[in-house]
Amino acid sequence: MLVVLRLSDRNFGVVENLHFVLKSVLWYSKKHTTHTTINFFGRDFSCHRNVLSGYSYALPHMSLLSSRASYLGVDIGNASIKVVELKNQDGRPQLVTYGFSETPVADAKLGTDSKAIDRLSELLSEVCSRARITTTKVIISLPTFSVFSSVITLPKMSKKELESAVHWEAKKVIPLPLEEMNLVWELINLQPGGGHAQAGRRGFFKSRKAGASDAKDSITPKEKYQEILLTGAPKTLVKRYIDICQKAGLDLLSLETEIFALARSLVGSDPETTMIVDIGAVTTNISIVVKGIPFLNRSIEIGGSTITRAIANSLNISLDRAEQFKRDVGVAAAIPGSVNSFPKTIETVINPILQEIQYSLNLFQSQYEQRYHGSATSEAYFARVIVDGARNNTKSSQKVVAADTAHTKRKSSVDRIVLTGGGSYLINLESYIADRTNLRVSIGDPWARVIYPEDLKPILHEIGAKFAISVGLAMRDIV
Repeated sequence: MLVVLRLSDRNFGVVENLHFVLKSVLWYSKKHTTHTTINFFGRDFSCHRNVLSGYSYALPHMSLLSSRASYLGVDIGNASIKVVELKNQDGRPQLVTYGFSETPVADAKLGTDSKAIDRLSELLSEVCSRARITTTKVIISLPTFSVFSSVITLPKMSKKELESAVHWEAKKVIPLPLEEMNLVWELINLQPGGGHAQAGRRGFFKSRKAGASDAKDSITPKEKYQEILLTGAPKTLVKRYIDICQKAGLDLLSLETEIFALARSLVGSDPETTMIVDIGAVTTNISIVVKGIPFLNRSIEIGGSTITRAIANSLNISLDRAEQFKRDVGVAAAIPGSVNSFPKTIETVINPILQEIQYSLNLFQSQYEQRYHGSATSEAYFARVIVDGARNNTKSSQKVVAADTAHTKRKSSVDRIVLTGGGSYLINLESYIADRTNLRVSIGDPWARVIYPEDLKPILHEIGAKFAISVGLAMRDIV
């Protein structure tokens, strides 16, 4: 069944009522249709049923926008595909359109056969078509868990010597044969008191190469050492995304790691050291960003779908209803006896994420102080943290955190935690993490530096956490 609502200046009135009308139509349509189209002043606004929030939205292209260069950020997650088109409005990103499809694509995303690639390219083409994109210039994200990233320190040397040294160091930090990897590296400066580091723009398709200009910006003649951000992605992964874009008829400008896009949209030039916790459908990625550079990255195989299943099992309801409870009602209100906290069932799911957050805070503090402050932290503790960090094991993380209470009580080097991803919609999650880490915790707003019609603010706020990566990608060549 298809519901079409047509609005005009006379029977609709002011634009501020758009969100109210959309909500009313979607509420009515939930039980009667899988697709709703609203024609707003001659433009269609399409809404499609999905698992997470009930509907996906596609903003029609606004005719008032000029033809200046615009870019499409594409984020292919395990449970959805998100696209955002931004244009360069005098150095500021301006929203042109966006769209997403809540379709499980985990199997196709990991598959290398032609059928998997064809399916993803078809889904991507469909989303772009419904969103009415106006550009084919695309920046697409690579999954954090599939990319290796490390900050290495080397003595100051010539560019030719540096290229050879970086290649040698890469063998030590990347656990796969280098002939199977695409490597990019660039000079950075994470020294305390230094300026904001601008890195992560090379990607795996950026033609500019790190050279003398980078060295001049990042290193002074007095410094004896230089820091390099090294990133490696499997060639098979890179080729897969190239093929997807080609079959979808898109012009791939660059491939970029998810964390760089998140840092760009959620942190920007903020000097505070920020932990970004991206709770996706299947995995949670934890990254600590220093001056715009991901200093530490970790992943845990627990995501929003894990939380939803726990709610569904606890209340004996469907997954769809459990997802709505998670976002609209809140776990504390949904289950009797749960006040300002989580019930034990949900706490069991959340605790591994919390433990990984606490462990990452300790690991970062140890590594950062050891590198830049000559910390008196014991070598035994530091070695133990590094070994456990390599294992990425929650149980061992918990043991390390509990083993050194004095170290845990020291002031954390991280200033705040920013939550993002679909799983961050869980009500009370911010306060729950804040109470247990003694840090400021907030849900990130990827639209904060984007120009968009004020009327769309309620909708963009509602879906913002899911679009943080695609917004950051589209910002890449604008900010």
